[in-house]
Amino acid sequence: MKINTRNQILGILLIVQTMLAIVLLFPGGDAGSRPRAALLPDFAIDQVNTIIVRDAQTELTLAKDPTGNWVLRSGGDYPVNNARVAQLLGSVTQLQANRLIAQNASSHNRLQVSDTSFARIIDFTTTAGNTTRLYLGSASGGNATHTRVQGQDTVYLTTGLSSFDVPTTPTSWVDPIYFSVTREDITRIQLQNANGTFDFVRQGDTWTITDLASGETFNVEGFNRILNGVTNIRMTAPIGTTEEERFGLASPSATITVTVQEPVAEATAEATDAAEVTPEGTVEPAFTEAVYTLVIGSAEVENSEFVIKASNSDYYVRISVPTAGLFRNLTRAEVVTPAPENTAEATPEATAVATVQPEATTVITPEATAEATVEATPETTAETTSEPSTAATPTPTRRP
Repeated sequence: MKINTRNQILGILLIVQTMLAIVLLFPGGDAGSRPRAALLPDFAIDQVNTIIVRDAQTELTLAKDPTGNWVLRSGGDYPVNNARVAQLLGSVTQLQANRLIAQNASSHNRLQVSDTSFARIIDFTTTAGNTTRLYLGSASGGNATHTRVQGQDTVYLTTGLSSFDVPTTPTSWVDPIYFSVTREDITRIQLQNANGTFDFVRQGDTWTITDLASGETFNVEGFNRILNGVTNIRMTAPIGTTEEERFGLASPSATITVTVQEPVAEATAEATDAAEVTPEGTVEPAFTEAVYTLVIGSAEVENSEFVIKASNSDYYVRISVPTAGLFRNLTRAEVVTPAPENTAEATPEATAVATVQPEATTVITPEATAEATVEATPETTAETTSEPSTAATPTPTRRP
């Protein structure tokens, strides 16, 4: 009886130890079997009007403008992808406080959720002026991230939002294409830089350069780099709508003028008049000519990049060194192959031929002189009269 009682006690202790080990190893337990607890239960998406995202080096600010659209406040209120912001806010509301990892502030640095050690800090400010700060720390596998809310010592392991989902690069939140035109619509590209002026025109489906000299060849491959570059110009960051002296636009390092034929989108009376009716009775769309100018500054700004301003945009933006260099450093040798040098007259062999050839056609041999003399004498004339069949081709054997 005592043995059975002892065995029962040992069995109970074993079960308790096993459960304790499970709790220690897996603090949150099975998320599917536990009540779902929101990490930010009072988080109201529609009340958020400012979001500040920081990493160890960079900070950017997103804000709602008066129309309710999101803009990059740290980029001169450049338009932001609203869907991108909505995705972030939705992910925050889905964060769960089920898997408790730590409860002491001493663990914050180790888990990278402190004010001095963090992967991301995100501040959400509402229209009422209330701010909620969220710390995203180190990853723990399985798309899980250590997460903490400011004012709380507890750290949870959450899924659905990591530091990679909250980038601090501006082009992750805005459309990185600053200037874009359809390749087939471009009819002319004029480029000026320190190396000269380049005027490229399209004739039908063929491109050329206007000042191509006799014997020179247009380098299509070299030009295609310019054409591709103009078609889509990517920015690295927007700056704002105000020109600054530091941009170096007063003395630009490159000026690009792009002429395009664009279809008339609106069905205006002018567009109808410009449209052409084909013999089949169909109406060809009308086109209008548009000219865009892009200016690249001469001074380096952040990250040794350059500023560019397009005539169809209110914003000044930064572009990478390779993108700027494509236009700033273009030389004629890249787009024009010079005529081959004609050295035939300068060679000894060519000189000899040039000297001998005229002598071969002008020197008269003694035999030829005698023959010519005979043909000119009266006897020869008589012979020619009496023998018409041979007078046309006199030979030396017929001399008297």
